[in-house]
Amino acid sequence: MLRITATLSLARALATGGPRKLRAIALDLDGTLCNSAGVVTDATAAALAAFDGAIIIATGRGKSHAAGIAATLRQRGACVDALVCSDGAVAYAGDAYDELVFERVAAGNVVAPALQQIADAVPGVSFGAEINAADGIAISSQRYLDTIRRHNPVFADKMLRGRTPTEDFFATVAAAERVNWVRCVGVGENAGSGELLAAVRPVTPEGLRCEPSTIKLPGGPESVIVKPDTSKAVGIDAVTASRGIRPEEVCAFGDAENDHDMLSWAGFGVVPSNARQGAKERATFVSALSNDEDFIKDALQRPLAELREYTTP
Repeated sequence: MLRITATLSLARALATGGPRKLRAIALDLDGTLCNSAGVVTDATAAALAAFDGAIIIATGRGKSHAAGIAATLRQRGACVDALVCSDGAVAYAGDAYDELVFERVAAGNVVAPALQQIADAVPGVSFGAEINAADGIAISSQRYLDTIRRHNPVFADKMLRGRTPTEDFFATVAAAERVNWVRCVGVGENAGSGELLAAVRPVTPEGLRCEPSTIKLPGGPESVIVKPDTSKAVGIDAVTASRGIRPEEVCAFGDAENDHDMLSWAGFGVVPSNARQGAKERATFVSALSNDEDFIKDALQRPLAELREYTTP
């Protein structure tokens, strides 16, 4: 079955005959640029090195993780021009990614009281918060670490190794100048119940939003994320606008829920064959290849016209 996915940027591109070339690409990391082993293959790195345009990493991760991936790509000839981190809360450019292009974060003294309300409403809930400069992580309890390690050991090994609970978590969050996001982890085996989401949304402060976390805990509790009312698309738009690049000249690559906005915003949205269904529905091109099969390289070698066609695998 063949259909055209109608996004605003794609509609503009079609109305004008479309761009003759891509001027920028935005790349999610986990499940997209990185394969199942968490690395960028040589073939994909070579394709990025050959790309004649701006390369933007767009991730839910913090700056240090994104900059580490960018450094390995630079060693292989692919220069990453900007980092959009924490699901669009912050964006950096410059050779050392020390130029702040965009920031939309929450003050700790706004977030902490809401977390206390959540803790009162949901006994046993635990929290992990990214605070200050996109690299500090505050963890409310050992329960948070143990639950994630038990139900998603790959994520825990990659992102929580060496982490310990934060002494006086709520005071630490309250004192933070910037809170990029807070992950709330429930209790029991109710991953799909929506009960935690229903409890968190009513106490989410104005200017923040609450949604299911992209980090899944199979067989475990529900996990939701509270973050500033922003998205990867907002951060990418700030970067590209500063360079005179229009959305219809951008191709976004993603695979999950936190990629929905950028896939819809960009003129071209490409997802791997193993992307989640919501991402596929927002893409302009669903690859027949997975993130373990260099789907980004394949897409970058195709004529632009092919990337406007949505094909259900």
